[in-house]
Parts: sequence; structure tokens; C-alpha cells
Amino acid sequence: QRWYWGSILMLRSMSIALVPVSNPDSGKGQLVMFIVVAAVCLVLQARILPWKSMQLNALDILVLFCLVVITSASMSYVGPEDTSDTPYVVMALTVIYASAAVMFSQLGCGMVRMLRDYLAVTTNTPVVEARVKDDLASRFLNQVKGVGKLTEP
Repeated sequence: QRWYWGSILMLRSMSIALVPVSNPDSGKGQLVMFIVVAAVCLVLQARILPWKSMQLNALDILVLFCLVVITSASMSYVGPEDTSDTPYVVMALTVIYASAAVMFSQLGCGMVRMLRDYLAVTTNTPVVEARVKDDLASRFLNQVKGVGKLTEP
């Protein structure tokens, strides 16, 4: 759906490939840099939603979120290079909390919008029809209504 998303994916791949090159002596530094790249890509993916199918967008968001969480959890297994690990840990936790906050706020906004549209459709209150017709939630509700019509006696 978004014609430019392939360029962003190539930039993401290049950024991930450059992580070990940019900081070769510090394992925790590499992990933090990877977490930052994955979190930025996660925020872009959640905000832009480039794929036509919502399931593909949700799957891509889930994969990036799992990458951030697993990489953050693996930080405790990297051996200590020196005693100055505190900035890396603080930076990693900040990125994790920020990406989780963005993800949950996007999820909450989507659920509120879907609930609002559902209540508007079920109570027959006037809503801006152009927005409701184009909305993914309204398409889902129309499919549910279609299934309901099939089961009526």
C-alpha cells in the first residue's frame, strides 16, 4: 500500500548490518544499538501501517516487538567488558518502555475507535459516513453483520 516502504526496509537492513561494525568491542553497545534500530522501526511500522492487510501489519509489529524484548532480555547474558554498563542498561530500558508505551497507545486508540464506530452502527446514530465506510473496523462489522444474516432463520 505504501510505495516507499521497500526503501525503509532496505535502510533497516543496512542499519542492522552496521551494528556490529560500528561498535565492535562492546557487546552491550551492539545490543543497545540493535534495540534502538528495532524500536525505531517498530514505531514507524505501528504509525505508518504500510501493508494492505491489517494482519500483515500486526504480524510485522509483533515480530519487531519480540525482537526488542528478546534482545533486551539477552543483555543480561552478555559478559561484562567493564564496570560502566549502567548507561547501556538505562538506554535499553528507556527504549523498551518507550516502544511499549507507543504500542499500547496505538492499540488503545484503535480499540476506542472501533468501539465508537461499533456503538454508532448498532444504535443507528448519525456518523460521518465517509470515514466509517473507509474504516477497517466498519468493514469488520459489516462482515460480522453478513455472517449474522446467514444464521437468521
